Amino acid sequence: MKLRLNPSDRKKKRYFLVRGSEESVRRAFFEFVGVLGVARAELGFVRAERAALESKLKKGELVVCVNAEFGEHFRAAVEVCSSELEIVRASGTLKSLFKGR
Repeated sequence: MKLRLNPSDRKKKRYFLVRGSEESVRRAFFEFVGVLGVARAELGFVRAERAALESKLKKGELVVCVNAEFGEHFRAAVEVCSSELEIVRASGTLKSLFKGR
């Protein structure tokens, strides 16, 4: 018997297209929300090696995903903690993150 989650039970993600480095994103978010916040936000990075992303990312850009509940926390962390980071776009899906580029 395979266990499955109902679609309403799964965690919704929010994707951000960010200019900067992965280390500076981690540091800024950690300073803003702390250890427990980082764990609850499920901060992650979508690797550029994926075939769909490789041609769409410009140099110095990366895709960050966080829990939808922490989307505003992530925005605030980037604005408050670091001048070297910039959020280019935000979206609920990877497909629409690159729409119109």
